[in-house]
Amino acid sequence: MSIESVTQSEINRCKIAALPARPNAAAAFGGAGYSSAELRQAFDRLPLLVAQKFNALVAALGLVGEGSLAAALPTGLREDEPGHTLADLFADIRSGALADYLLTGQVPLSEALLAIGARLGTVESGQGGMLPVGGTAGQVLRKQSDDPYDIGWADDGSAALFGACQPKAIEDAGGYYATDTVEAALQELGATLSGLDAALAALL
Repeated sequence: MSIESVTQSEINRCKIAALPARPNAAAAFGGAGYSSAELRQAFDRLPLLVAQKFNALVAALGLVGEGSLAAALPTGLREDEPGHTLADLFADIRSGALADYLLTGQVPLSEALLAIGARLGTVESGQGGMLPVGGTAGQVLRKQSDDPYDIGWADDGSAALFGACQPKAIEDAGGYYATDTVEAALQELGATLSGLDAALAALL
């Protein structure tokens, strides 16, 4: 559909100033001899012309496809397709093809969306700066390999450390202690030294 503007000749023909000075007077008196109905039509001619052009524009804006105003407006969005029009853009939005050439920086939107999806996948799996799922109370994060983000839950090793500090049996070859553990032997030695200190204090 072609949209035509209001031309100057149409304005000159329809404007009120184009009427005779005495439009409803007889021709013998310099008038046009307009009847009342013809005079009303003359006054309505220019507004009706503008309304007609405006309605054609509104109708063209609502059309899609060949012959529409959208099909005549280039977008300039595609360097590989100079004839890309607004109607093509509407079709690309509906089909999703817009993401293939709409750039985010220097990257097509489709590639950027795939990268975002991959990043969200690493977050969901516990990578990319987020804590991994699972684990039990008392466990700590530990690198599982030299690869980035390869972490997982593991025991902190404190159980083995505490186990190594438990009382151990000793051999008392000289029979000096009444116990067989390091902890009890130290306690017995401490009691002996305490008694020695009391004896020395009594002598002094």
